[in-house]
Amino acid sequence: MNDVAKEFNISFQTASTLVSQFEKAGILEEITGRKRDKRYVYAEYLKILSEGTQV
Repeated sequence: MNDVAKEFNISFQTASTLVSQFEKAGILEEITGRKRDKRYVYAEYLKILSEGTQV
């Protein structure tokens, strides 16, 4: 969350709330499975990028 807060010049709490809302909406997907230092991806974007690349 610190990266999000710094990048958008918002508080940690606001960043946390936004990321949580994006996750619930299916926009972001948490990929680490950790409680801290989580990483998220924009799953739909990755899906688009990977189309046609499977061998």
